[in-house]
Amino acid sequence: MALVMETAAWLRENITPIKTPTASSYGVKHVRERVTGRYITNGEFIAAALVAG
Repeated sequence: MALVMETAAWLRENITPIKTPTASSYGVKHVRERVTGRYITNGEFIAAALVAG
């Protein structure tokens, strides 16, 4: 759960929400992994995106 909340905070700080996404959750998940150096599953990433709004 901590990783989901950490990722939600990262999303709020680094990603601007748009109405029509042009990147997949899987692609953005890999961006987050490269930036932070921490692995996250795609399911955890999707949960974080829902939390982030």
